[in-house]
Amino acid sequence: LYKSLSLTEFKCYSHTDDNKLKPILIVFTDGGPDENPRFPKARQCYSDFFLRTNLDALFVATNAPGYSAFNPIERRMAPLKVLAEVWSNTVIATHAVVAEYIPPSTNLYKPNDPDEQWKSKHVRQSQYCLQIVKCDDINCCSPLRTNLKSILSNGFLPPPILYKCTNTGINYGEKSKNIGSFGGLLQRLALNSIQPQTKLLQVPFDYYCPTVEEKLTKRTCEICGLYLPSKTATTSHNKIHRKHRTKNSSSLQVKLQELLIQSPEFESNDEFFVRCLR
Repeated sequence: LYKSLSLTEFKCYSHTDDNKLKPILIVFTDGGPDENPRFPKARQCYSDFFLRTNLDALFVATNAPGYSAFNPIERRMAPLKVLAEVWSNTVIATHAVVAEYIPPSTNLYKPNDPDEQWKSKHVRQSQYCLQIVKCDDINCCSPLRTNLKSILSNGFLPPPILYKCTNTGINYGEKSKNIGSFGGLLQRLALNSIQPQTKLLQVPFDYYCPTVEEKLTKRTCEICGLYLPSKTATTSHNKIHRKHRTKNSSSLQVKLQELLIQSPEFESNDEFFVRCLR
């Protein structure tokens, strides 16, 4: 990604007139095991890239299995016998192709994975999409360079929802019937108040994804409703809630102990706690 953004042929799309990387970057990958935005290592690398480049938002998406074949560039590049020198001499849809062989290296940079607290504020990860967005805490992130949150209230894309026209107006479509259409982002934002009723705290991003329908509950945090890309990720995320509960419990014990010290008329701790419960 760093290499692509450094190419002269690409800078007219990726950089502003003053040669700065545009504050919102959208990346579309082929979904291979080394690039799939659902995987932890991909999130780790993209998070590091996000922090290093001072982006307002980074959106990474991929095709569902089998759908990359509809991408004209994928079809053109499918014959892998073609060498890099030949690729560099081709033009796809009026765009120049730049291909370069990168030899394997043993000195690969391995970024650290952000902690769960940081990820819960800045990252939204689902089956085919990764979103990393700045928060509003000036002690954590620098001010936004765009008005992104004037369009997306929290900076993140809302979950796709199927809509259909009925006799009473527009309503959400049921997953089992598969009737309706998803529409574009502006339509989705305009219809944000019309959402499926679920037992979860909020509609999961993959609510209409049939391949993960049975995993939605296990991937959703029971406390804050955050949707995560796997059961393992959910388990890791839950640690921040355990720490929060432990901290609150310790604070409560300290306060009760202070009250007990200030109330010498009680003969024992048991008598004090009984009075507190009444």
